[in-house]
Amino acid sequence: SLGSLATAKLAERGGGLFDGYLPACGVLAGAPRAWDMGAAGMLAYDLIYGMPASWGTPANADDDVDFETEVFPVLLDEIFAPTDYGKWEFIRLIAGAKGPTVPLPPVLYPSWLFTNTFFLTEARAEAERRAGGPYVQNVTHTYSLTPAEQGYLATLGFNAAPVLAAMNASTRFSGQRSARNYMSHYATFSGKLKDPVLTLHTKWDTLVPWGHESAYAETVAAAGRSNLLLQASTNGLGHCNFTPTEIGASVALLESWAETGVKPSAATLALFGLDATSAPPAWSQP
Repeated sequence: SLGSLATAKLAERGGGLFDGYLPACGVLAGAPRAWDMGAAGMLAYDLIYGMPASWGTPANADDDVDFETEVFPVLLDEIFAPTDYGKWEFIRLIAGAKGPTVPLPPVLYPSWLFTNTFFLTEARAEAERRAGGPYVQNVTHTYSLTPAEQGYLATLGFNAAPVLAAMNASTRFSGQRSARNYMSHYATFSGKLKDPVLTLHTKWDTLVPWGHESAYAETVAAAGRSNLLLQASTNGLGHCNFTPTEIGASVALLESWAETGVKPSAATLALFGLDATSAPPAWSQP
């Protein structure tokens, strides 16, 4: 994912340095928006379970939080209660970790929440130290779920409405301006592509969700460079879980596009198991 940030930046700034770019499983909504969505999940967790003080707050990770000793043991006590699955599905959905269906494929539970919670506690603390302070914000956010998502949660015994109301009534946080500027400087995009860009994403990536592709498409379209963007997805389960064939085909197709100037068709991608027609979920926050 860190490589995708550099690749997407180079696609805007390279100016002939490379002939084409392939950011895979990319943080293409930009790091600030990605961290903001993660903070939504932490806010939901805090309202449902109560966040231990050693973790920090939804707005600010504790500088010294350690996932293995302070976070993981708490999660173990919470994830296996049969009545808690609906709570975790709410947290996943409100944090934007969505795929092509509303329910999560069973194979991804509970691994997704261990991975994501590590990044939203210990890893976020490390990033805050680099940025010089907390950088997540929710002042522009209105928290909501679709009727289908709320209906699904109801089948799991979870009523989303009161938690959504509590989230929208919660104290707002805006982050430290200098820290947010730091994150924005290194990891937001203008969409002003200089050369062909082929993105590749698994449809079920709960760490860097498929919805990043929707946000990126909007950014590139606003810059008037959609002709230089081709987005492909795969049915892989998990972050960057591509097959060697999918990776090889993506490189070959990008190379052909860069050399000939002819963007590969959706039909051509389909021959290699790549999907360029399925629409990723919309990015749900500004």
